[in-house]
Amino acid sequence: MSFQKKVIAAALAVAAFSGVAQANDHRLYRAMEKYDNVELRAEEVLAKYPGVMSSFEADMEGRRLVYTFDVIQYARRRVVEVEVNAATGRISFPEFSRIKRDMPTEAEAAVMIDMNTAMGIAVGEMGPYVVEASLDLEGKRVDERFVFDMEVLKPNYEIKVDVDANTGDILAPGWDKPSVEDTPVTLPSYGPGGHGHDNDWDDIFDRGGDDDGYDDDRDDRDDRDDRDDRDRWDRWDD
Repeated sequence: MSFQKKVIAAALAVAAFSGVAQANDHRLYRAMEKYDNVELRAEEVLAKYPGVMSSFEADMEGRRLVYTFDVIQYARRRVVEVEVNAATGRISFPEFSRIKRDMPTEAEAAVMIDMNTAMGIAVGEMGPYVVEASLDLEGKRVDERFVFDMEVLKPNYEIKVDVDANTGDILAPGWDKPSVEDTPVTLPSYGPGGHGHDNDWDDIFDRGGDDDGYDDDRDDRDDRDDRDDRDRWDRWDD
């Protein structure tokens, strides 16, 4: 295979992977929108396995939305990992591991905000859904601190943001890259036809710039992903 053909093949592979990833994010967003019950499921897990929640992840397994939680149980010197069916609340059989050295001590955890609170802060500032969170130790030596490192899923992109585990301060978000710099939070402004604060999937395809907030609007003939327009772009529909 010539060098040019190899480059083209690699480019096609990257494009295909990107398309699959975008489709998966779309499915995950719709599922999170449907159930919107992470806090409830987290409380149910903690009721069964009391401790400090140290990580969370939302993912699609086939057509099911599944939450994975890790809980530190200091009294038993272990970390419990369980999966939860978002729809039914069924909790899987737990897996156990040892508490790692980079995890907070019981005394440190006692003065931290809990993960549900941290996710609420992130959603309140960034919205609408946290799909991944972990309690991490960041910084060096005297600047070390624990933060909740989170991914917030929006309709067209993801934001990576940290929340200080002690103060609850939200740290600077990063688009496709994490950031722990203590700078003011500023969301991007896309203007008409953008895909920023209106949180709809179709704005990236609108020709006139409707910034309508949701699909099924009056300019459906220009939207590629609306479900009710019955146009040639229906392959974008769920």
